[in-house]
Amino acid sequence: MKSESDKNLEKELNDFMQSDIYKKQEELRRERMKTVKSGNDVVHLEYVGELNFSETAEIESILAAGGLRLSSYDKSGLVYACLDQFTLTSSLLISSTLLNDLLFGLSTNAAWDAIKWSAVGIWTKVKERKVNKIQSGKIVGKEITFGLKVYLDKNTGINMQLSGNVSEEVISESLDKALDFLREQGLNQSYKIEDFAFYHEGKKQWKKVDVMVELQKLANKKTVKSQKQQETNRKK
Repeated sequence: MKSESDKNLEKELNDFMQSDIYKKQEELRRERMKTVKSGNDVVHLEYVGELNFSETAEIESILAAGGLRLSSYDKSGLVYACLDQFTLTSSLLISSTLLNDLLFGLSTNAAWDAIKWSAVGIWTKVKERKVNKIQSGKIVGKEITFGLKVYLDKNTGINMQLSGNVSEEVISESLDKALDFLREQGLNQSYKIEDFAFYHEGKKQWKKVDVMVELQKLANKKTVKSQKQQETNRKK
């Protein structure tokens, strides 16, 4: 038997799904899905409206030269849960099938070169642009974080950030080392949230962050802070 709180939660969820806000979001998602393609030769671009038609057409042309197709999805106006510290605002997504072809030499060098120069091109365009975000009831400009979102298999994904505050030479260098870094990664036995990786310019290597571990650290800090605050309140 459902508890009263479960019933209330179910009612709130049903009410939300019948609301105009939800219906407009679903209508927008369906419209945006028209630009999504499927296939082993597809590279998927997710962005938040910061790229215009001519810019995405340029990326499409670069990928086509490497025998790849561009699929794009504009997330602007859609509501998403976001962990700012460990997610990418915009990304080029490489499926596990295509990635494994690249890792084990089943795809041509031209395919990886096309992905690399597409990434450099997007990075160049978005590194100084911002997107609007609602924070504490106010609209603020947020720097765009861009990179590669790669999947080794259905359980193992990594968000590889291409930092906006380094030179194009460093970005190119980091991409040259990306495949070797990915070859070193193990596979998860079961699904877990994507890890996060960044390029250490000084050490000239990619460093991986276990997002679940970091989130647990943040949760523990919040718990300790809350306990200290409660203890302080009791002493007053």
